[in-house]
Amino acid sequence: MAWWAASTMVLFALMVTWSLATPLGAASDEPTHFIKAAAVARGEFLGQPATPGSSADARHQGRAVMTVLVPGAFAADSSLAHCYRHRPTRTAACAPPPGSSGRIVSTTTYVGRYPPLYYAIVGTPSLVWHSGAGIRLMRVLSCLASSLFLGLAFACAALWSKSRILIAGVALAATPMVIFLGSVVNPSGLEIATAIAVWTTGLALVLDRSSDPPPLLLVAFFGSSCVLELIRGLSPLWLALILVALVCLEPAGCRRLIRLRPVKIGAAVVVAGGVLATLYIVLAQATAITASGIPLSANATAMTVANLYVGRASFYVTQIVGVFGWLDNPAPLLVVLAIGAGIVGLAWLAFATATRRHSAVLVGVLIASVFVPMAIDIKNALQIHNDVWQSRYAMPLYVGVPLIAAAIAGRSRAIKPIPARRLIMAVAVVVAVSQFVCFFMALRRYVVGVKGTFNIFVHAPGDWSPPLPTVVCMVAAAVIAAIYGCMITGFDRHGPNGGDRMESTGPAAEAILEPADGRSPDRHLTQPSGP
Repeated sequence: MAWWAASTMVLFALMVTWSLATPLGAASDEPTHFIKAAAVARGEFLGQPATPGSSADARHQGRAVMTVLVPGAFAADSSLAHCYRHRPTRTAACAPPPGSSGRIVSTTTYVGRYPPLYYAIVGTPSLVWHSGAGIRLMRVLSCLASSLFLGLAFACAALWSKSRILIAGVALAATPMVIFLGSVVNPSGLEIATAIAVWTTGLALVLDRSSDPPPLLLVAFFGSSCVLELIRGLSPLWLALILVALVCLEPAGCRRLIRLRPVKIGAAVVVAGGVLATLYIVLAQATAITASGIPLSANATAMTVANLYVGRASFYVTQIVGVFGWLDNPAPLLVVLAIGAGIVGLAWLAFATATRRHSAVLVGVLIASVFVPMAIDIKNALQIHNDVWQSRYAMPLYVGVPLIAAAIAGRSRAIKPIPARRLIMAVAVVVAVSQFVCFFMALRRYVVGVKGTFNIFVHAPGDWSPPLPTVVCMVAAAVIAAIYGCMITGFDRHGPNGGDRMESTGPAAEAILEPADGRSPDRHLTQPSGP
């Protein structure tokens, strides 16, 4: 519990800092999520289908748009970022102040059909505060929910995985985009955080703890799975793919696990949750979307959408690392390359040192990460003649790549030894610096615009200021990012299971990971006994 609490506190502080540096409504689709959260908090889980004569923006008309009753303060918040969204050179100073009316009004939201769990969690402040304070408290609850599951992933990797570098995999999976989404009102943040927790706990279970699974690890795995499948319309699909990957990784371990009574009970709960989620998704049409992306001609074909998808591949990759705001503020190229190099490095290490079956599963997840989202995009785009795909929709699947790679590396053979501590320290530095750089660039975009000065501490007329002084936000972000990096290395150095963490597991394998006690042996090749 102490490990979970420590990691959760650090991640929560990091997300809250991001939240303070992001103007209200500045995150993609956030205003419509305010409305949905306020409606769900008042018991209106679905609302009524919007009529053609409603006041909703024409491009958001469609069967996904629902009419709900909420306080006027939240209904008016759709205009908070209107003057600067998609205008990266314009600061957030033009935004009107948040509304403060508590009078119940009718309004529309194009996420009205989404599953209600996330909104029930974050919407409660709207019952008391009909103002910007209520929105900020929604964000705080969103930060807390996401940080709890990301912290759980770090703690479980440190406590129960024999792979030392799984901690590095979790750190690389939690890209700046994940932290940003967790800091605002958007269910994608919690969905990705719970997916990282499911991947991490599941990998520790099937690869290392299938013979005698710790009860807390089982609770973490099944609890994360139940929450994941109830968040968004595609969430049950991502959970199903995760479970298939885990079974393919270690069939024998899964067979051992399923014979255990606690596992049977947990599996039954997850199946029941999956049935409930699927029923809601089908009956509420929770996967319905609106035409808010790239228009397509009426005679567009599947090949048209596929070509568009491939042509936007570089942008989709950047979105995995970080495209903040209303998709108008991408992470710096060096950050994208650094995190991308870390993930590619883990994959290379896995292919070089994992078993054939494990490598085949990693290849399968890589292939699925390309073609499953493409198939979903094609279906949706042809249905509404509009391409609305964003990488965050499939992040629960994408994060499996670094996590699987880190978990399976070193389980068969190895090449030139790579000390695990140095690898984890390198990842920690890359992750901490990337978080701070992205934070600075995002804050700069709102304070002075993307073409403004890098000296964001000297304000000029027309500049925007966060709730706390800019210098305080910057110092806090730098300190917390540094603590985050130290936490990553500290979990490896002081992990309770350091003594049995994997050095190598093959019968005659050369160790690619540094022994947990920090010693660097002169010889890394373990020769089998015998003549």
